[in-house]
Amino acid sequence: MAQNKVKFGLKNVHWALVTENSDGTLSFGKPVPWRGAVSLTLEPQGDPVEFYADNGIYYEEGTNNGYSGTLEVAEIPDEFREEVLGEERVNGVQYERADVQTRKFALLYQFEGDVRATRHVNYYCSASRPTISSTTKTNATEVQPTTLNFTSRPRPDNAFVKAKATPNADIQVYNSWFSKVHEKPADVNVTGISLSPSSATLEVGAKLQLIKQIEPANASNKRVTYSSDNEAVATVDHNGLVTAVSAGTATITVTTEDGGFTDTCDITVQ
Repeated sequence: MAQNKVKFGLKNVHWALVTENSDGTLSFGKPVPWRGAVSLTLEPQGDPVEFYADNGIYYEEGTNNGYSGTLEVAEIPDEFREEVLGEERVNGVQYERADVQTRKFALLYQFEGDVRATRHVNYYCSASRPTISSTTKTNATEVQPTTLNFTSRPRPDNAFVKAKATPNADIQVYNSWFSKVHEKPADVNVTGISLSPSSATLEVGAKLQLIKQIEPANASNKRVTYSSDNEAVATVDHNGLVTAVSAGTATITVTTEDGGFTDTCDITVQ
Protein backbone atom coordinates (compact mmCIF):
# COMPACT_ATOMS: atom_id res chain seq x y z
CA MET A 1 0.00 0.00 0.00
CA ALA A 2 1.19 3.54 -0.73
CA GLN A 3 2.34 5.79 2.07
CA ASN A 4 0.47 8.90 3.19
CA LYS A 5 1.64 12.10 1.55
CA VAL A 6 -0.09 14.36 4.07
CA LYS A 7 -1.69 14.16 7.51
CA PHE A 8 -4.59 16.15 8.89
CA GLY A 9 -7.13 15.94 11.65
CA LEU A 10 -7.08 14.38 15.10
CA LYS A 11 -9.53 11.59 15.85
CA ASN A 12 -10.17 8.49 17.97
CA VAL A 13 -8.41 9.67 21.11
CA HIS A 14 -8.52 6.96 23.80
CA TRP A 15 -6.86 6.45 27.15
CA ALA A 16 -6.05 3.20 28.95
CA LEU A 17 -5.01 2.80 32.57
CA VAL A 18 -1.53 1.39 33.19
CA THR A 19 -0.90 -1.20 35.90
CA GLU A 20 2.69 -1.65 37.08
CA ASN A 21 3.07 -5.29 38.05
CA SER A 22 5.26 -6.64 40.85
CA ASP A 23 7.74 -8.12 38.34
CA GLY A 24 8.27 -4.70 36.74
CA THR A 25 6.18 -5.32 33.62
CA LEU A 26 3.24 -3.19 32.55
CA SER A 27 -0.29 -4.24 31.73
CA PHE A 28 -3.00 -2.07 30.22
CA GLY A 29 -6.70 -1.68 30.77
CA LYS A 30 -9.21 -1.53 27.94
CA PRO A 31 -8.91 1.74 25.98
CA VAL A 32 -11.66 4.23 26.84
CA PRO A 33 -12.89 6.65 24.13
CA TRP A 34 -12.14 10.31 24.83
CA ARG A 35 -14.61 12.42 22.88
CA GLY A 36 -14.11 16.07 21.99
CA ALA A 37 -10.41 16.11 21.07
CA VAL A 38 -9.33 19.46 19.59
CA SER A 39 -5.55 19.31 19.19
CA LEU A 40 -2.50 17.32 20.28
CA THR A 41 1.10 18.48 20.43
CA LEU A 42 4.09 16.30 21.35
CA GLU A 43 7.49 17.94 21.86
CA PRO A 44 10.53 15.58 21.90
CA GLN A 45 12.51 15.57 25.14
CA GLY A 46 16.20 14.75 25.45
CA ASP A 47 19.34 16.72 24.70
CA PRO A 48 22.12 15.14 22.61
CA VAL A 49 25.27 14.04 24.42
CA GLU A 50 28.32 15.77 22.93
CA PHE A 51 31.97 15.09 23.75
CA TYR A 52 34.53 17.53 22.42
CA ALA A 53 38.12 16.63 21.54
CA ASP A 54 40.66 17.60 18.89
CA ASN A 55 39.00 21.01 18.63
CA GLY A 56 35.65 19.56 17.56
CA ILE A 57 32.85 17.14 18.35
CA TYR A 58 34.62 13.80 18.90
CA TYR A 59 31.54 11.82 19.93
CA GLU A 60 27.83 12.58 19.71
CA GLU A 61 24.77 10.55 20.71
CA GLY A 62 21.09 11.46 20.75
CA THR A 63 18.90 10.78 23.76
CA ASN A 64 15.22 9.91 23.83
CA ASN A 65 13.47 10.92 27.03
CA GLY A 66 10.04 10.75 25.45
CA TYR A 67 7.75 13.72 24.88
CA SER A 68 6.16 16.65 26.60
CA GLY A 69 2.54 16.78 25.46
CA THR A 70 -0.43 19.13 25.35
CA LEU A 71 -3.92 17.80 24.67
CA GLU A 72 -6.76 20.22 24.07
CA VAL A 73 -10.20 18.71 24.58
CA ALA A 74 -13.75 19.89 25.04
CA GLU A 75 -13.76 18.51 28.58
CA ILE A 76 -11.89 16.09 30.87
CA PRO A 77 -14.05 12.98 31.42
CA ASP A 78 -15.04 12.29 35.02
CA GLU A 79 -13.74 8.71 34.71
CA PHE A 80 -10.30 10.02 33.72
CA ARG A 81 -10.34 12.44 36.64
CA GLU A 82 -11.09 9.58 39.04
CA GLU A 83 -8.93 6.78 37.60
CA VAL A 84 -5.88 8.82 36.56
CA LEU A 85 -5.93 12.12 38.44
CA GLY A 86 -7.14 10.48 41.66
CA GLU A 87 -10.18 12.66 42.29
CA GLU A 88 -12.97 11.29 44.47
CA ARG A 89 -16.62 11.41 43.47
CA VAL A 90 -19.33 11.26 46.12
CA ASN A 91 -22.99 11.88 45.26
CA GLY A 92 -21.98 13.51 42.00
CA VAL A 93 -19.42 15.84 43.61
CA GLN A 94 -15.75 15.63 42.51
CA TYR A 95 -13.16 16.15 45.26
CA GLU A 96 -9.56 17.01 44.43
CA ARG A 97 -6.98 16.18 47.11
CA ALA A 98 -3.44 17.53 47.40
CA ASP A 99 -1.91 14.25 48.65
CA VAL A 100 -3.07 11.92 45.85
CA GLN A 101 -0.62 10.22 43.48
CA THR A 102 -1.75 10.31 39.88
CA ARG A 103 -1.62 7.09 37.87
CA LYS A 104 0.05 6.34 34.56
CA PHE A 105 -1.98 5.89 31.39
CA ALA A 106 -1.51 5.06 27.72
CA LEU A 107 -2.75 7.58 25.16
CA LEU A 108 -4.07 6.33 21.82
CA TYR A 109 -5.04 8.51 18.84
CA GLN A 110 -4.96 8.77 15.08
CA PHE A 111 -4.04 11.36 12.46
CA GLU A 112 -6.01 11.24 9.22
CA GLY A 113 -4.09 10.79 5.94
CA ASP A 114 -4.75 10.83 2.22
CA VAL A 115 -4.35 7.00 2.06
CA ARG A 116 -5.33 5.77 5.52
CA ALA A 117 -5.18 7.15 9.04
CA THR A 118 -2.00 6.57 11.03
CA ARG A 119 -2.76 5.22 14.50
CA HIS A 120 -0.51 5.89 17.51
CA VAL A 121 -0.05 4.87 21.12
CA ASN A 122 2.13 6.54 23.76
CA TYR A 123 2.64 3.87 26.39
CA TYR A 124 3.65 5.56 29.66
CA CYS A 125 2.04 8.94 30.25
CA SER A 126 1.68 11.10 33.37
CA ALA A 127 -0.81 13.97 33.53
CA SER A 128 -0.68 17.25 35.39
CA ARG A 129 -3.83 18.88 36.70
CA PRO A 130 -5.72 20.39 33.75
CA THR A 131 -5.93 24.10 33.19
CA ILE A 132 -9.21 25.63 34.39
CA SER A 133 -10.46 28.69 32.53
CA SER A 134 -13.58 30.28 31.15
CA THR A 135 -14.81 33.68 30.05
CA THR A 136 -18.10 35.48 30.30
CA LYS A 137 -20.59 34.92 27.51
CA THR A 138 -20.95 37.73 24.96
CA ASN A 139 -23.20 38.08 21.91
CA ALA A 140 -21.59 34.98 20.40
CA THR A 141 -21.17 31.72 22.30
CA GLU A 142 -17.52 30.71 22.35
CA VAL A 143 -16.67 27.20 23.57
CA GLN A 144 -13.55 27.11 25.74
CA PRO A 145 -11.44 23.93 25.39
CA THR A 146 -9.65 22.40 28.38
CA THR A 147 -5.88 21.88 28.22
CA LEU A 148 -4.22 18.81 29.70
CA ASN A 149 -0.44 18.87 30.02
CA PHE A 150 1.26 15.49 30.22
CA THR A 151 4.56 13.71 29.73
CA SER A 152 5.17 10.54 27.74
CA ARG A 153 8.23 8.70 29.02
CA PRO A 154 9.97 5.45 28.02
CA ARG A 155 8.34 2.36 29.48
CA PRO A 156 10.32 1.10 32.49
CA ASP A 157 9.97 -2.55 31.38
CA ASN A 158 11.25 -2.34 27.78
CA ALA A 159 12.12 1.33 27.03
CA PHE A 160 9.52 1.72 24.27
CA VAL A 161 8.08 5.24 24.13
CA LYS A 162 5.40 4.90 21.46
CA ALA A 163 4.23 2.86 18.49
CA LYS A 164 2.29 3.71 15.35
CA ALA A 165 0.35 1.68 12.81
CA THR A 166 1.07 3.00 9.33
CA PRO A 167 -1.13 2.33 6.27
CA ASN A 168 1.05 -0.73 5.62
CA ALA A 169 0.46 -2.28 9.05
CA ASP A 170 -1.08 -5.74 9.38
CA ILE A 171 -4.82 -5.26 8.92
CA GLN A 172 -5.73 -7.21 12.07
CA VAL A 173 -3.35 -5.10 14.16
CA TYR A 174 -4.69 -1.93 12.55
CA ASN A 175 -8.36 -2.79 13.06
CA SER A 176 -7.89 -3.78 16.73
CA TRP A 177 -5.77 -0.72 17.61
CA PHE A 178 -8.43 0.86 19.83
CA SER A 179 -9.75 -2.42 21.26
CA LYS A 180 -6.60 -3.08 23.28
CA VAL A 181 -3.22 -1.44 23.71
CA HIS A 182 -0.91 -2.86 21.04
CA GLU A 183 2.42 -4.26 22.21
CA LYS A 184 5.39 -5.47 20.19
CA PRO A 185 5.16 -9.24 19.63
CA ALA A 186 7.74 -11.38 21.41
CA ASP A 187 10.96 -11.84 19.46
CA VAL A 188 11.27 -15.02 17.38
CA ASN A 189 14.87 -16.23 17.42
CA VAL A 190 16.76 -17.42 14.35
CA THR A 191 17.41 -21.18 14.35
CA GLY A 192 19.42 -21.53 11.14
CA ILE A 193 20.27 -20.26 7.66
CA SER A 194 20.92 -21.79 4.26
CA LEU A 195 22.56 -20.28 1.18
CA SER A 196 21.89 -21.18 -2.43
CA PRO A 197 23.52 -22.16 -4.58
CA SER A 198 25.98 -24.07 -2.40
CA SER A 199 28.61 -23.87 -5.13
CA ALA A 200 29.09 -22.16 -8.49
CA THR A 201 31.59 -21.73 -11.30
CA LEU A 202 31.95 -18.25 -12.80
CA GLU A 203 33.90 -16.54 -15.53
CA VAL A 204 36.08 -13.58 -14.57
CA GLY A 205 33.87 -10.49 -14.33
CA ALA A 206 30.64 -12.47 -13.94
CA LYS A 207 28.22 -11.84 -11.08
CA LEU A 208 26.03 -14.17 -9.02
CA GLN A 209 23.21 -13.26 -6.64
CA LEU A 210 23.16 -15.58 -3.63
CA ILE A 211 19.80 -16.36 -2.04
CA LYS A 212 19.55 -16.74 1.74
CA GLN A 213 16.84 -18.65 3.60
CA ILE A 214 16.48 -17.85 7.30
CA GLU A 215 14.70 -20.23 9.65
CA PRO A 216 12.08 -19.69 10.85
CA ALA A 217 10.57 -17.44 8.19
CA ASN A 218 9.04 -15.15 10.86
CA ALA A 219 12.30 -14.58 12.74
CA SER A 220 12.41 -11.11 14.30
CA ASN A 221 15.99 -10.25 13.36
CA LYS A 222 16.86 -11.19 9.77
CA ARG A 223 20.04 -9.13 9.48
CA VAL A 224 23.06 -10.97 8.07
CA THR A 225 26.61 -10.25 6.96
CA TYR A 226 28.50 -11.70 3.99
CA SER A 227 32.24 -12.29 3.69
CA SER A 228 34.74 -13.81 1.27
CA ASP A 229 37.83 -15.68 2.40
CA ASN A 230 39.66 -14.72 -0.81
CA GLU A 231 38.69 -11.32 -2.16
CA ALA A 232 41.42 -11.54 -4.81
CA VAL A 233 39.27 -14.25 -6.42
CA ALA A 234 35.69 -13.23 -5.54
CA THR A 235 34.08 -10.40 -3.60
CA VAL A 236 30.59 -10.18 -2.10
CA ASP A 237 28.53 -7.10 -1.16
CA HIS A 238 26.12 -6.64 1.76
CA ASN A 239 23.22 -7.98 -0.34
CA GLY A 240 24.96 -11.25 -1.26
CA LEU A 241 25.96 -10.24 -4.80
CA VAL A 242 29.17 -12.08 -5.75
CA THR A 243 31.64 -10.68 -8.31
CA ALA A 244 34.29 -12.93 -9.87
CA VAL A 245 37.64 -11.10 -9.86
CA SER A 246 40.34 -13.58 -10.99
CA ALA A 247 40.90 -17.30 -11.49
CA GLY A 248 40.94 -19.40 -8.36
CA THR A 249 38.62 -20.49 -5.54
CA ALA A 250 36.92 -18.62 -2.73
CA THR A 251 34.35 -19.41 -0.06
CA ILE A 252 31.51 -16.99 0.59
CA THR A 253 30.06 -17.13 4.10
CA VAL A 254 26.78 -15.68 5.35
CA THR A 255 26.37 -15.12 9.10
CA THR A 256 23.18 -14.24 10.98
CA GLU A 257 23.33 -11.41 13.47
CA ASP A 258 20.97 -13.34 15.74
CA GLY A 259 22.67 -16.53 16.91
CA GLY A 260 25.68 -16.42 14.58
CA PHE A 261 24.43 -19.19 12.30
CA THR A 262 26.40 -19.63 9.06
CA ASP A 263 26.30 -21.29 5.66
CA THR A 264 28.69 -21.15 2.70
CA CYS A 265 28.93 -21.13 -1.07
CA ASP A 266 32.10 -22.37 -2.80
CA ILE A 267 33.03 -20.22 -5.79
CA THR A 268 35.34 -21.34 -8.58
CA VAL A 269 36.45 -18.63 -11.02
CA GLN A 270 37.81 -19.65 -14.43
